Amino acid sequence: MVKIKKGSLLFFEMEKYVISLGGSLIAPNGVDTSFVKGFIEAVEEFANRGDRFYVVCGGGKLARDYQNAADRLGNVTDSDKDWLGIKATELNALFLHQGFDKGLVYRRVLGNPDDTTSVENKVIVCCGYRLGRSTDYIAVKTAISNKITRVINMSNISHVYDRDPSNNPDAIPYDNLNWNDYLRIIGDKTKWAPGMSSPFDFVASGMAQRNGLEVCFIGRDLENLRNLLMAKKFKGTIIRD
Repeated sequence: MVKIKKGSLLFFEMEKYVISLGGSLIAPNGVDTSFVKGFIEAVEEFANRGDRFYVVCGGGKLARDYQNAADRLGNVTDSDKDWLGIKATELNALFLHQGFDKGLVYRRVLGNPDDTTSVENKVIVCCGYRLGRSTDYIAVKTAISNKITRVINMSNISHVYDRDPSNNPDAIPYDNLNWNDYLRIIGDKTKWAPGMSSPFDFVASGMAQRNGLEVCFIGRDLENLRNLLMAKKFKGTIIRD
């Protein structure tokens, strides 16, 4: 939501947002109903004021659990595991979708970003749909298709670090990065594999860079999300060129 002052009057201009919502926030170890309800309330608060949201749900732990189990089954291809991941994103998205006010949310979950361009509802919930692509990729494609220049990334990390903070307690968080530096941090990854994990997928990052998008990492803090949507100071990392 953008505040515009005209004379002594303050107006709010409708904004469009893409949120890449990590599956491990929806179901970290079983479904986190408390977080999901809080997220829905935050989005609806701004949607009721006129803003539009495209929420792309990841598969998170649910997807990786199924993919790891599939490895133990044997005779399972990468395509098979990708489909498990896609269906995990769809299940997370369906659960989130059911919690939204039916007067605000589009009637079904969408996969293909091109399908979102003709939807006029204030909330559109999306999931994975294409083999070999993450939901970060879907979020970037959705932003491009709808002429949105920013993707909000919500996950279990609030910043991008110079090293993996789970293995390096002295890892340094960044407030701002350019895309080349970010791509150097996550390493030279040129081939997709099901269940790959990085703060933001390398394929999606390259596409965001080529199209002049910025990505904001804000963690799971819903007050932090509200601050960003109100154009207030927020905690996190912004990647842009």
